[in-house]
Amino acid sequence: MLARYPAIQERAQAELDAVTGGTRLPSFEDRPNLPYVNALCKEVMRWRMVTPMGVPHRCTEDDVYEGYFIPKGSMIIANAWAMFRDPTLYPEPDTFDPERFLTADGQFKDDPLINAAFGFGKRICPGRFVADSTIFLTAATVMSSFHVGSPKGSANEACINDNVNLGQMIARPQPFQCSISPRGAKAEELIMQDPSTAHSAYK
Repeated sequence: MLARYPAIQERAQAELDAVTGGTRLPSFEDRPNLPYVNALCKEVMRWRMVTPMGVPHRCTEDDVYEGYFIPKGSMIIANAWAMFRDPTLYPEPDTFDPERFLTADGQFKDDPLINAAFGFGKRICPGRFVADSTIFLTAATVMSSFHVGSPKGSANEACINDNVNLGQMIARPQPFQCSISPRGAKAEELIMQDPSTAHSAYK
């Protein structure tokens, strides 16, 4: 999506540069100061969640939900894909738009429903906090260091396939091409830097 929407990438990079000064890699400590990067990560999770049909659950006792009787032993599959595409909650749901997770004054707007990407109830993914933090730090590090663009020899972002294979329980992106290059000499230096010193501002 960075290659498909250069303006989104540029806005995220401008926010990262304002926080890091372009002299170090972003850190977890920067997260509160990166609302747009946070919003971009949440939109990725909403727009193309990895497990669109979630993980099957089984009722341990008879239940009733909104007038529907659910017998004990029934298998329940939560359709998170449909939840994340509810136009009453997410207008134009097929549009990739990080701003839906920002307030009018540009602050990050948390949305508890996005936790549905990790499951529900007692069986919710126990690694969700690690996954969420990893998504943020990976995205922030990639965007601060690299420019992701159209395939070499093409100036057309639309040629990049943004479809996913939904034929299985796991959604996978279809093959696509793009170009990835360091944003500049300083970025290249940070990429090659010893990881133990890449976040030197916090030493």
